[in-house]
Amino acid sequence: MRSGLLRFTRDVFLIVLAVSILQVQQIQSQQIRLRAGDKLELKVEERPQLDRQLQIDSNGEISIPVVGRIQLRGLRLIEAESTILEELQNYYPSISRIELSLYGEESRRLIYVQGEVINPGRYEFVEEPNVWEAIREAGGATPRAMLEAVRIVHGEGDQQRTYLVDLQRVINDGNFDSLPELKVGDTVIVPERTEQVSSEANVKIMGAVGRPGAFHLTGLNRLDDILITAGGYSEDSNISEIAILRKKPNGSVMKIVVNFEEYLEDGNMENNPIIYSGDLVNVPRGSNALVSIFTSPGYLITLITAAITTATVMMR
Repeated sequence: MRSGLLRFTRDVFLIVLAVSILQVQQIQSQQIRLRAGDKLELKVEERPQLDRQLQIDSNGEISIPVVGRIQLRGLRLIEAESTILEELQNYYPSISRIELSLYGEESRRLIYVQGEVINPGRYEFVEEPNVWEAIREAGGATPRAMLEAVRIVHGEGDQQRTYLVDLQRVINDGNFDSLPELKVGDTVIVPERTEQVSSEANVKIMGAVGRPGAFHLTGLNRLDDILITAGGYSEDSNISEIAILRKKPNGSVMKIVVNFEEYLEDGNMENNPIIYSGDLVNVPRGSNALVSIFTSPGYLITLITAAITTATVMMR
């Protein structure tokens, strides 16, 4: 009964987050200035026969039957919507409102850089940049940035996937050509480095991870958060048998074995448990490990993780 209530509460929370992200994206699209080649979708509730898809020509104009040509280049989407409405009302006074939106690649042509960078925001590039170029365009990383675990949120159709990039290693090696190119609409999130001090540490992680050690963590953290903080699991790890050691009130130690690989395949949160203060997480080594925490085709929960992180950062 209690677990069912918790799942219901979580589902409601995730729906609210999804709506918040949609609202953020809508606000951002309103700030894009239109240019030649942009594709627009016009909807007129009072006169559906006027509904149509439009494209801004090389002169920065669109053409609507009866109304004629309308100059839109350089306008924000909300300004273009107002301009078109005004022109339509000259011929159809009964029209009180219209909806204008970008569609196709034009609606997602910007790269968003968020988190621990000097100037978080939206950036447009002539050519598709890599992660380093996007962060550099945003003024570079702050001293608090954790470059070992930079996230890329990439849209694939109606879905989103999150990829993890160890930018610090690339900087150290100087091999920038190895960085993947970003796609239009991608979001780069540079996380804040978690303080790693044994005197205040409340969670320890050991074994086959990038940076084993003791970490001071705040807020609600699940196993995937801990793995990210520790630099992700290594290629030779056995994530199907991750052990969590937890002290009980009577002083004894409880061992919890988690099949994190199964969590990546089906998104079952039972295999991505909450990590509490005082826990010790051990990632054993084995031969059946996945290559990367964020490259598994079955990583369904990245939609949730990306939604939470993106909504939180963008609405700051």
